[in-house]
Parts: sequence; C-alpha cells; structure tokens
Amino acid sequence: MRKLNPLLLIGLPIISNITSFMIFAPLFTSGKEVAIANFKQASILVGFAILFIEIIAFLLILISLKKGNSSLKQLINFDRLKVRLYIKYFLLALLPTLLAGWLYCKAQVGMGIETDISKYTGNELFVWLILTPILVPFLEESIWRGYCLPRFSSPVRGIILTSISFAFFHGIFNPLILLATLLQGIIWGFLYLKTRSVIPGFLLHVISRYLLFIPGFVYLLK
Repeated sequence: MRKLNPLLLIGLPIISNITSFMIFAPLFTSGKEVAIANFKQASILVGFAILFIEIIAFLLILISLKKGNSSLKQLINFDRLKVRLYIKYFLLALLPTLLAGWLYCKAQVGMGIETDISKYTGNELFVWLILTPILVPFLEESIWRGYCLPRFSSPVRGIILTSISFAFFHGIFNPLILLATLLQGIIWGFLYLKTRSVIPGFLLHVISRYLLFIPGFVYLLK
C-alpha cells in the first residue's frame, strides 16, 4: 500500500480556511451591518469553493490510485456479503452521528444559516438540499476515510489525524463546528475500520447533512 502524503491532510484545511476567510472577511471588515442576502451569497460561494477544492483533491487521489494499480471501486470497497455488517455498525454509529450533527447544526444556526427551506431560491435549494448533502459526503468520505485512513499503520493514529484534518477543513473560526466535525471524523473513522467500506459512513454523513433542514420540512408538511 502506498504511503500517505502528509501534504494532503495538512494542505486541505489550510486551503479551505484561507478560501473561507477571503470570501467572508470583506463582509465583516467594511464596518457596516452584514445584510442577510450578502451573507447567504457568501455562504453559497464558500460552499462552491470548498466543493471545488474537494473535487480537485478527489481527482488527485484518483490519479494516485491509478499509479498504484488501484481503483475507486476498491477505495469504496462495497461488499454485498457484508451488508448485515454494514447495517450493524450503521445503527451503532447512528446516535453518535445525530448528536454530533446536532452540534454542527447548532453552530450553523448560530452563524445565521437559514433553516426555513421555504425561503430559499431555486438555486439555493439545489445547492443545500441536493448538491451539498449528496456529493460532499461522497467526496469527504472517499478522501478522509476511504483514502487517507487506511494508509496509516496505526488505526488509532489514523483516526486521530484524519479526524483533526477533517475538522480543521471545515473551519477554525467556529469552535462548535470544529468540535462537531472532529467527533464526526472519529465516529465515521471508527465505522470505516470496522467495515472497511465508505458506504455506511457515507449514508450517515448524508443524514447528518439533512438534520439542519428538518424544522423546515416539518413546517412544509403542516
């Protein structure tokens, strides 16, 4: 197995935070009150920028896999014979995932992220309800759990370092988000080690992404 380039774990958080800072900084240094519309636009821009960063990292990983005579299918490592095992550990990790997801949602609400989906435009609905909750979990689980974690000789060290990288990638400016994503990284890292597949973690990751909008869905159903 090829060794992990530490620049991947270190570089991704650095690039992510610099990008977020460059987008949000002008809003808060102008001396004026930040309009909700401007904040939402900046949030969407950050979302696309982070997604672009993850896609580039994912493509580089695909190149690395090809050089190592491996493939994306092997990285995902779905085995039909292990479905019962996937379900078992999925259920064990569900409650911790929901708790960590609740912390993440609380942090986002505190930052002003809109939870009422009736107030979103068509483009915003596409970003927050379709693109982000599906594509981002796939990319992140493939990068941090599927690719990086197995390249550590020590499972404990692997979980700790990949989880720290994963947490810092999501931002150093909000301690609650840092804590929530660190816990998620540990939970999903443990899940990967038990199943050796990114599928259970991916499904939990998707669920955690939708937690923020549960109040909005409930309101629409009334």
